Amino acid sequence: LDTPVELKLKLIPMLQHMHHDASQASCSRELLQELVSSYPSTPMLIVTLHTFTQLATSSLVDIPEQ
Repeated sequence: LDTPVELKLKLIPMLQHMHHDASQASCSRELLQELVSSYPSTPMLIVTLHTFTQLATSSLVDIPEQ
């Protein structure tokens, strides 16, 4: 909560690279889901959904959920 939203918007895309093992991808996906429910603003949703998609296409495990 202490991190400014502008900084979060810049850091969220880093999660798309957390696909090297299933547990990292799962943790990243859970964090993204929490962010979507906690910050429903349009810029946050756009960045988060784009990151969700990039993570799913890299890990291939979460494609059906995405």
